[in-house]
Amino acid sequence: MALNLKSLILVKTLLIFNFGCQAIDKTKTEAPPKKETVIFAPYDKVWRASQLALSKYPLSVSNMDAGKIITGPIEGPLIWQPVHQSFDTQGLQAKIHLQLTRGEVNGKEAIKIVVNKKLQRKMDFFSGKKEIPTQAYEEESLLYRIKRELIIEAVIDKLAETNNSGF
Repeated sequence: MALNLKSLILVKTLLIFNFGCQAIDKTKTEAPPKKETVIFAPYDKVWRASQLALSKYPLSVSNMDAGKIITGPIEGPLIWQPVHQSFDTQGLQAKIHLQLTRGEVNGKEAIKIVVNKKLQRKMDFFSGKKEIPTQAYEEESLLYRIKRELIIEAVIDKLAETNNSGF
C-alpha cells in the first residue's frame, strides 16, 4: 500500500510539472488593426473623402464606377513607417488597393471600404519579390482619414446651410 501511495504521488507530481504550466499563456494579444469599415453616407461623398485621404499617394487606378483606387508603386524611403518602428526600406515596394462597395442596411445607403496594402521586397536580381506581411497600421490610418474627411465635409455643409438660411 505504501508503494502505491508513493507511486501515485510521483505520477501526480510529474503530471503537474508536464501539463500544469502549459495552459498559462502570458503573451499579451491585442486585436489586429482594422482593414475594413462600413460608412453610412452617400457614395459620392465617400469617394471624394477617399480621394482626399489618398491625395499624397501616386495613383495608377481611380475608377469611381468600379469603386477601385490603386496606388502606383511606392518605393524605398517613401514607404510609410509607424513611429514606434523602423526597418530597412532598401528594395521595398508597396501598393495600396482601396475597394468601395455600395450597399444598403435598414434602408440607409452604406458603403463598405476595404483597404489592402501589398508590401514586397526584391532580394536580388535573380530571385523574385518576397511578400512581407504588414501590421495594417497604414490601412487603419487611411480609414481614419477617410472618416475625418467626411466629418469635415459635413461640418462645412452645415455651416454653409446656416449661412444661406439667414438671407
